[in-house]
Amino acid sequence: MPENNPYASPSSNLSGQDSYGERNEGVTQGVVRELSGTKGWTRFFGVIAIIIALCVLLFAFAAQTSFDRVMQAWHLPFPPSEAYTIVIVVAVFFAALAFLYGYFLNGFSSAVNKLERTGTESDLALALNRQRLYWVFSGIISVLFLLFTAYNVISRL
Repeated sequence: MPENNPYASPSSNLSGQDSYGERNEGVTQGVVRELSGTKGWTRFFGVIAIIIALCVLLFAFAAQTSFDRVMQAWHLPFPPSEAYTIVIVVAVFFAALAFLYGYFLNGFSSAVNKLERTGTESDLALALNRQRLYWVFSGIISVLFLLFTAYNVISRL
């Protein structure tokens, strides 16, 4: 007989089933349903991020044709070839960031897809680990951009 602990968190089984499917080590259907609701959006934004990465690279390399005219109009103190190299390096950096965002989001969507098929705790752990990787990456990039912005603001005072 289960022990009645008055200090335990309240819980209920709204689905009427103990686990997802007929497995002993299953995940509740509610957990799978909630994660499945995020799968489409994360896949969509992951694909969009990868498309943005490709567009950034495409536009950076396409800009070479008109770059000489722009450089002459701006009168920068260095030759157009150096400026073009700087633009390509910056574009590759931001394209890599966008690609990584897309990669992590698509990885989470794939893990949720596998969880829907199997319903095991190990696949739930995989899906949550993929989600954690996305948020760690997003957090690190956000902090780095905040530090970079703060440095630029302080250096201009």
